[in-house]
Amino acid sequence: MSTASPPRNRNDFKVAIICALPLEASSVQSVFDICWEDEGKQYGKVKGDQNFYSTGVIGMHNVVLAHMPGTGNTDASGVATGIRTSFTSIELALVVGICGVVPQHSATPEDIVLGDIIISTDVIHYDVGKQYPSGFRKKKEIGDSLGRASLEIRSFISMLQTPRPLKRLTESFALLIHSEQFQKEVPAAKYPVTVQDRLYEASYAH
Repeated sequence: MSTASPPRNRNDFKVAIICALPLEASSVQSVFDICWEDEGKQYGKVKGDQNFYSTGVIGMHNVVLAHMPGTGNTDASGVATGIRTSFTSIELALVVGICGVVPQHSATPEDIVLGDIIISTDVIHYDVGKQYPSGFRKKKEIGDSLGRASLEIRSFISMLQTPRPLKRLTESFALLIHSEQFQKEVPAAKYPVTVQDRLYEASYAH
C-alpha cells in the first residue's frame, strides 16, 4: 500500500515516465498504487505544452506519465521539452517500453525471451551518421552519444548488479507480475505458454 501524500502542485513530482505506445503506458498505469485523476485531482500543464499526462503513485513516489503521440526522435524530443517546462522538479526520467532488442545478451550466453525486464546502462544515438563515397558511416564517437546517466543513477545500477539487491528486485517483479490485481488489469500480460513464446532471430532486420 502506498504512503505517498497527494502532491500540492506539479513541483512535487520528481519522477517522470515516458511511453511511446498506448500498450506501454497501459502497463505502467497498471502498477500505479493510486491514480490521482481517479481521485479527482488535476495537475494540468503550462500553456503551450502539447503533452498529455497521467499522474499517480508507485510505491513512495509521485509519478507523472507522459503519453507520446507516436514513436521517433521528433516526438520524443517534443515530449521531453514539454515535461521540463510543466514539471520543473523532475529528477529522474525513465523511458519505459518494448524498445528493440536482439534475443541474446552480447556479453553472456543467456537468452533474452518474451517477458524479460531489461534495465539499460547506456543510451546510444545510433541512427545518425554521415554519407561517404564508400557508404554510410554511423556516428560512434563519445561526443556523438547521448549524455551519460547521472552519478547517482549509475551508482544505483551498479548496486543492482550485486547478488542481494538483484535478488530482491527479481522477487519484487515476480510478485507484481503474478499478482491477481496486475493480471486483472492487464490480461494481455499473461504468459502465452511455450508454444507461442517465439522471438525473431538475432539477425532479423527489426
